Amino acid sequence: MKRLSLLFVDADQEQFVKIAKPVYFHDLNLDKVISHIVDGREEYKLNQYFYNLNKNLEQIQYRQEIMKDFEEEKVYKTILSYSKYLADIRNTLDRIENLYYPLQQQRCYLELALRYQKNLEDFLEGLKSVQVKSVGLKELINQFIEILCTSTFVEFKNKTANLCESLKKIRYCVVIVENKVSVRRCEEDDYAGEVAKNLYLSDIPLDDDNIVGNQTVDLNHVEAQILEGVAQLYPEPFARLDSYCKQYMRPLVASEVEYPSDSLRTSRYPFMDHNILIWERELQFYGSSSD
Repeated sequence: MKRLSLLFVDADQEQFVKIAKPVYFHDLNLDKVISHIVDGREEYKLNQYFYNLNKNLEQIQYRQEIMKDFEEEKVYKTILSYSKYLADIRNTLDRIENLYYPLQQQRCYLELALRYQKNLEDFLEGLKSVQVKSVGLKELINQFIEILCTSTFVEFKNKTANLCESLKKIRYCVVIVENKVSVRRCEEDDYAGEVAKNLYLSDIPLDDDNIVGNQTVDLNHVEAQILEGVAQLYPEPFARLDSYCKQYMRPLVASEVEYPSDSLRTSRYPFMDHNILIWERELQFYGSSSD
């Protein structure tokens, strides 16, 4: 797949070189102007893009065409919604890492993967539904189509869906004797709703904000004990879940990260496509200039 940059006509141009703030920025109060422009987008580290004085006419035209597309309300809202969901995913990943119980942590990762996949698909459909005119956004659509059709993404999506279906089929009963709690298999009417609640298996709408709220609150010890018991009753799907998280959700160590250290922190996770993170950052450059 041909490398794409939304800021540089030559996609091989170094995008993460840290450019020092020009001295005259302070004298002309331009540093304050830039700070106001990028306010609320600090994690994208956009300042350096404004420090680079662009003298390439072809590149200037390339960016102006994309800025023109941003003037279309539907394009702007589609990109804004896309970035909001990715930001929510980043914030939720931080909270998931701090959860105490591994089973809860793994199930939250699975839910997050579903949301990530749907966000990418919704973003692509949103851009395809409008008539973008810039070379940059047209190529972005083409490359998104390629990414979502790769065997890697298709396998990731299928594994996620299959795991969710397996976990939703779990049936169990809670047995309470005095102050002791245990679980057993149960075929009749049971606590499927409760396991859905505790394991977060319920069909929560993807536009619901619960994933960034109460779903990442630690379980109490009784809920955790029940989940451990359910995992022992149904070892196969939980073993697959564990393997899935090791493949897609294990944070990479520094030596495994092949891209620059100042890229978005979710690049530490194997399931996050690095190109998508770069494009999100570059789209934020246009969004900050359009606000």
